[in-house]
Amino acid sequence: MEDIYVRLRDKIEQFGIGYPATESGAEFTMLKTFFSQDNAEYYVDLIDAYETPEEYASRTGKNSGSSAERLEDMAKRGLIFRLRKEDKVQYRPVPIVHGLFEFNVENLSPSWVPDFFAHLGTGLGKRVLSTDTPFLRTVPMSTDVVAGSQILPLDNAAEIIKKQTVIVLARCECRAIGAMFGNPCTHPVESCLLLGDFAEFYLENKWGRRVTTDEALQILKSGVESGRIPQMLNSKNAECICTCCTCHCGDLKVLEMCGHDDIGRKFLNNYVCRRDEAVCTEACSEICIKACPTGAHMIVEGAMKLKEKRCLGCGQCVSKCPTGALALHVKPAEQIYEPVDSVFEGYTRQAAYRKAHGLMESGN
Repeated sequence: MEDIYVRLRDKIEQFGIGYPATESGAEFTMLKTFFSQDNAEYYVDLIDAYETPEEYASRTGKNSGSSAERLEDMAKRGLIFRLRKEDKVQYRPVPIVHGLFEFNVENLSPSWVPDFFAHLGTGLGKRVLSTDTPFLRTVPMSTDVVAGSQILPLDNAAEIIKKQTVIVLARCECRAIGAMFGNPCTHPVESCLLLGDFAEFYLENKWGRRVTTDEALQILKSGVESGRIPQMLNSKNAECICTCCTCHCGDLKVLEMCGHDDIGRKFLNNYVCRRDEAVCTEACSEICIKACPTGAHMIVEGAMKLKEKRCLGCGQCVSKCPTGALALHVKPAEQIYEPVDSVFEGYTRQAAYRKAHGLMESGN
């Protein structure tokens, strides 16, 4: 019989950005740490949709009671996602990111993290950018940095937060890993805001604490004031909003590793920075160059230049420009990206894109 962990890896390869094989087998360290053989068997039998334990048992031939216990235990361990609606509990699989990796922020250990990052550097990292549906998108830090304050409703993080009934604050996996390996971040470890169904999931599993709307807005505000980049999961539900630092954020590190050119193709954003040359002055000590996380601002032949293809559309440079020479502008209508309805729809689209472009590996 084929090894259950090979089958598990190949199953995860079907979801989201996938989970490619490596020559070293580094991908198995995390799987064997989190999944018992029985849990792996249950995961392999999951389909890419919500199911009740009864539906799962009927489809797979497993015992209904045992399925209910097993699926709930796996949800508590961060191996699958749980949704409670109208007195009904449903479960579904999650990809490696955003999913298994982030859901195990409380299970970090030197026993598996190094091999995960070895995998990130030998194939998995490139997968983050080799899709037409990135799992994160960058949004402006506030309406103030957008020309005419014309921020699009789906990009307005503050207004999205105000509409939530449950908001949970959780630890940032990237900064927690930095601290574990003796490279602590200067930014707070508690900084990830979970919304909607993700907030309920995190709260029930005790992976974070509930915060008020005002607290969440202050966390967002202090994050961007400290130079962090506001990013949210690429869906209309915005299940998670982060303020990411360039020193520890895995997503921004992958972008740095793969190159900052043509960011608009690799990272989703609906804005680009533009400079008013008549207002710009050289007396500002090149503040915009220092503020930009992707090197979009530069000096060419003694003059300030802005390389739009490198612009992340975050607005950090705009907020720090002392002369008001910079502003984010909404891209042309044909370039505006409308997020998918939910993060799970995003995972499905990522997998479909990979399959259509030959980026889905063996076993699928």
